[in-house]
Amino acid sequence: HPEGPESVLADCDEFRLRRLELAVGESLSFGAGQEPRILSVAEGALEEGDGTLVRRGDNLILPYAGASSWKAVDKSVVLVTDRFNRIK
Repeated sequence: HPEGPESVLADCDEFRLRRLELAVGESLSFGAGQEPRILSVAEGALEEGDGTLVRRGDNLILPYAGASSWKAVDKSVVLVTDRFNRIK
């Protein structure tokens, strides 16, 4: 498996898939108006600012128009899929 806190698992014309390791209390944020993303929790759990908790096995679609900020409540591994909405 890839080493380090962030690894690119796939990067092709259709999408990019990144693996991120987060320590307890570490944050992950996405700005509004950037691009849609898919957030998949592979290990641990994350909590959004509004108290929403996502755990291992949960998958979220993060829309283009929405900003979100997540904090790891456990040591966590998340997969972020992006760059899938590009028009060629």
